[in-house]
Amino acid sequence: PRARLSSSECELLRFGARKLCGCASSLRHSELAFSAAHAAALEATCAAVGAVTAPPKEAALELLGEGKGAAVRGMCRFDLFGRALRGRSVDHLAGESALPPVVLPVELSLVPDCVSSYEDVCNALRHAVHLCELLANQQGYIPNTYCLRVSLLQHLLTAVIPLPLPCSHPQRASRCFWAASPMRYETQADLLRLLNLACRHFAACCFSIRVTRSFDAVRLVVV
Repeated sequence: PRARLSSSECELLRFGARKLCGCASSLRHSELAFSAAHAAALEATCAAVGAVTAPPKEAALELLGEGKGAAVRGMCRFDLFGRALRGRSVDHLAGESALPPVVLPVELSLVPDCVSSYEDVCNALRHAVHLCELLANQQGYIPNTYCLRVSLLQHLLTAVIPLPLPCSHPQRASRCFWAASPMRYETQADLLRLLNLACRHFAACCFSIRVTRSFDAVRLVVV
């Protein structure tokens, strides 16, 4: 029925009729002749269909209402705007939103800049291992975790923890951090365990980063 056609569908019919009339010239010498009477009948049909349907602007304003403002009504001047105004709810098509991930903060400042006792060394290593585990478990949400872990362990092992003096050094007993005071067994075991974990993280990161000349020197110094 003519009354069921929307204004946008009437415009599509008019476009199709124009295209058909433009291609009719190629049918002059074929068996399927397209006469002027056919074109006139097609134009009359399009005019009759357009007479029973509202123009695009009026059809859109009926759905939007007069109190929507001039800015919204001005959008109705675009052709084929009526096809977008079906009056149906599309909220059910959106679906459920994905839950945002819970990203734990990585406080690199937990690792101190200097240590003064064996307990401070253990705490610094423990914080570094914990931060490396957080970065490893959240590498999908935090960028450049391998570089962060390498830089953290490099700073800890070369700048924070003092290096031991040689055994033949004349002032080893007074100036060496590791020989100035005795170390208990539980502190030694804790240090070895934390160093083992830190070296595992450092080795995993070294095989995950492109090796350059400067980074190769870092690997040799740290290991």
